[in-house]
Amino acid sequence: MSGLISAKSYQRKPSRCANWCCSGLSVLFPAAEAPLTFMIIIPVAVGLMPGIELNVPTALVPILNVSLATKDVIAGTVNPFHLTLVYVSLFALAAASIWFCVAWFNREEVLFRT
Repeated sequence: MSGLISAKSYQRKPSRCANWCCSGLSVLFPAAEAPLTFMIIIPVAVGLMPGIELNVPTALVPILNVSLATKDVIAGTVNPFHLTLVYVSLFALAAASIWFCVAWFNREEVLFRT
């Protein structure tokens, strides 16, 4: 059963869903994983820079908002409104990613690589 893909795990991590979609285009899974790794590392690195704070615009950027929210929670200076924006944006990204994966893999050309 470990080889099966759990729909529940993809609801929690939008990047997994994007990674799964990109792996459908490539022959090997690691070939699809490399670009997405950089798409995650760069916003996290920006979030760790001093002077970057969680505000309304940064709360809507997908990976950056988690990094900044974690930094605020650890520091004890979290704003509930900004944290709510982080959750809403992540749920919206997760829903859009799942919708895109379903639409993408319902096509016969993608499944059979024709």
